[in-house]
Amino acid sequence: MKQLGVRRGKSMTRSANQDQFVALVEQHKGILYKAANAYCRDQGDRDDLVQEIIAQLWQSFERFDARYRFSTWMYRVALN
Repeated sequence: MKQLGVRRGKSMTRSANQDQFVALVEQHKGILYKAANAYCRDQGDRDDLVQEIIAQLWQSFERFDARYRFSTWMYRVALN
């Protein structure tokens, strides 16, 4: 599976950052549902939990280190 890189630099706009984030989350969304499934079985609760995890990921995205796989970072945030 192709790993998308994360652009760095002060010139990156928030919009470009958001577009990149959305692409990465869409690519690895299955990981979020797998983690959420460990905590709840109800589909509605699971969907709510995934949305909460995505919000946490977005708040932490600036701290993501592109030297590592996004999927690994995403999973760690999801479990915390």
